[in-house]
Amino acid sequence: MVPTFTLLSKEDIEARKGELLARAGMSYDELHAKGRAYQLTPAEDAIRRDLEDLEYLAGERDE
Repeated sequence: MVPTFTLLSKEDIEARKGELLARAGMSYDELHAKGRAYQLTPAEDAIRRDLEDLEYLAGERDE
């Protein structure tokens, strides 16, 4: 199998983050607050992890 990748612009990343938050039905701060309190459903936690990955790609995270 040939590996594939997608190049994302800053605009693509921001749009994807908006889509993920809309799917979660809450704001960024609400999602992370619920995550810190271990109150996320598995689907919400997957969205949180996807957001963190996008933040890393955008250079917004140092981890």
